[in-house]
Amino acid sequence: MSTIDAQIENTEPAPLLTLTRLLSQNWKWEAIHVAGRLRLAEALANGSRTVDELAEITGTHPASLLRLLRALACIGLFAELDESRFINTDLSELLRPNVPGSFSGIARVNRDLMLRPWGELLYSVQTGEPGFDKAFGMPMWRYFTERDPGAGALFNEGMESFSTAVDSPIAQAAELSGVGTIVDIGGGRGSLLTTVLNAYPSIEKGILFDQPSVIEEARSLLGPTADERLELVGGDFFTAVPSGADVYLMRWILHDWNDAACINLLTNCRHAMLPHSRLLSAELIVDTDRNDELTHSYDLQMLVLFGSKERTLEEFKTLYDAAGLRLTRVIPTASNFSLLEGVPMK
Repeated sequence: MSTIDAQIENTEPAPLLTLTRLLSQNWKWEAIHVAGRLRLAEALANGSRTVDELAEITGTHPASLLRLLRALACIGLFAELDESRFINTDLSELLRPNVPGSFSGIARVNRDLMLRPWGELLYSVQTGEPGFDKAFGMPMWRYFTERDPGAGALFNEGMESFSTAVDSPIAQAAELSGVGTIVDIGGGRGSLLTTVLNAYPSIEKGILFDQPSVIEEARSLLGPTADERLELVGGDFFTAVPSGADVYLMRWILHDWNDAACINLLTNCRHAMLPHSRLLSAELIVDTDRNDELTHSYDLQMLVLFGSKERTLEEFKTLYDAAGLRLTRVIPTASNFSLLEGVPMK
């Protein structure tokens, strides 16, 4: 072995060091949460500031804030320009609200809502049931409605901002030229559907379909300037969805639900579809041949929050088959999402 090879080999972390680093990863979640709560990225929106200036703005202890900022700078959130002066990075910009892809809402959600379900991971692995339900005594969506609507609003804000970042790649990949009517199922406040309508002026009508309370939020947000082709419809997709459309679109809906619920939803889509209709479901696909840490972390998150999952292609095919749909192709997008195209079985 050459001297250079030996030097390279010696830079490899020992297993004990690697495991130590892995076991200490939870500090990142906590530190990002605190940065979000303190609104540090917003304080740096107009340029760099000293730690003393930031401490005065945020009401914190300067020396302790400096330690937080330096720790976050190690992972790319914030950058230290010179001694005790910091500025935003591309990552910390995403902790500001009202920027594309903002994670501000998620970062500021009560930490217990995210961390306590992870504390029940062993229970979820043993039973297949959501850790959130065990930790809080009820499902997550019900908790947001009945106990903490404010936390629910922050969570939804964060998830919508995250999802909005993939609207354009999904719209571009969907191949919707010549489509008459499209339904966005569980479309939230309409960011994906409005992106689709803007990208395809030839579409005659776009129906935004979600729970009545969500549709009222969308109506208030979109206001009177909404595209005249846009129709807002409230309902329950586990009961029925609007019928007779050319395309049915879903963005990251199936991963929220267990197999039985997904088959119910997909069957309702099948009943609503015309012989020529297509279903396009935007989802992450678990590839067991790749070590995709992000997808596997989302998969575990779905387990502890909802008792649901991210799925392999074969698992999606099984769901489509059970609902009377034929999975015809997988359309890649310029994001980590793929579009799973399904058509009614003959």
